[in-house]
Amino acid sequence: MSFEDKEQSAFLGTPERLFLFTVGPLVYGYVQSAMPAAYNNITYDPVAQIDMDDIAQALSEDSPTVEIRIDASAPLVQQFIPYMPNTMMQVRVYRHHVEDADNEYKTELIADIVSASIDEETGVAILSARMLASAFDRKVPWPAYQKPCNYVVYGPGCQVNRDDFKTETLLVGIDGARISSPDFAAVAALHNDPRWFVLGYVVRLIDGQTRWIIGQEGEVLRLRSPFVGAQGGDAVVAFAGCDLLKTTCDEKFNNLPRHMGFPWGPIKNPFTDNLYGTGSAAGTPVNPRGGFSNNSNGTP
Repeated sequence: MSFEDKEQSAFLGTPERLFLFTVGPLVYGYVQSAMPAAYNNITYDPVAQIDMDDIAQALSEDSPTVEIRIDASAPLVQQFIPYMPNTMMQVRVYRHHVEDADNEYKTELIADIVSASIDEETGVAILSARMLASAFDRKVPWPAYQKPCNYVVYGPGCQVNRDDFKTETLLVGIDGARISSPDFAAVAALHNDPRWFVLGYVVRLIDGQTRWIIGQEGEVLRLRSPFVGAQGGDAVVAFAGCDLLKTTCDEKFNNLPRHMGFPWGPIKNPFTDNLYGTGSAAGTPVNPRGGFSNNSNGTP
């Protein structure tokens, strides 16, 4: 009997779901069953509770969000304590029938985990999974008319090779959101830039955790949020930061032809200020000798 036949039968089907979560290099596999399962060289472990809502079908173009409930003691949930992972976590759900002679697995859901909450009373974590089709709901904006570059450093538009600006090192100190290594200070001194890594990011190699760098004092980098489970001796790689300004693009990265900013744009905004710089909105009658006029034609 085929997979489709078992799906349509109310008595012959023995369905189970396999949940595959990936975040960076980490992989978590769980099965909706009392026994472990294996598929595509990945072992799926049983867990006290894991299930998900049925996927609603509707005529609207909005992509649905599906809730996945999992036992809060599962190692996967630790990724959401105390922060959401910096790298987007993805989930893929396979549906399978245990007694299916053809051993078919059908993909039921492909989604990103966009939020998480933990109910301490019930010991259940609720993960909100948004289907990948939701990406088509986004409006693609034109570049903003601004002095800073519109591109993300090392991104497709920027095209700077991040391997040319990386520093691999071992952490010698960790104090909350502050990490330290003599190599950070050495690289900054080499380039005569005490803020070399500011607005860059650092990756913990063992698990791919990524943190934004918001400050540097010598060999200490200040992160936007601390690494989870980091300890001295951990291998990390830090990438130089970019403030998106023209001079930085030119002098630090030698990438001025791809600077997607408007550095010579006027500082005065004609939509919020006037010719005389008095701060009144455009179109408001202004007395050239100072102050606002008493009539609509602008005469004092």
